[in-house]
Amino acid sequence: MDGEKLRLVVDGGRCDGHGVCALVAPELISLDDWGYAQVEESHPQGPRALARARRAVHSCPAAALSLRPGESAPHQAGAPRGDVVGEMSTEKTSMRET
Repeated sequence: MDGEKLRLVVDGGRCDGHGVCALVAPELISLDDWGYAQVEESHPQGPRALARARRAVHSCPAAALSLRPGESAPHQAGAPRGDVVGEMSTEKTSMRET
């Protein structure tokens, strides 16, 4: 699929540890020892993963998840963690932008 790559990103500063995202998309998101969301290092990619990521973003009561354009990047201290979950046609705009 030609299109823009999207990263599923967890903003650790906003995450309250509700765990809804891990219930909606367990193959993409796990909870750490304290119950906070983290994107799985090894996870599926593609249209199905992207659909689940969107569901997780919209189900997060703390709005701590987002889909952002761009490639995966090494984590930097203080930056939200994230990884590519799929590609989206640049014609679609149904994602939460931050």
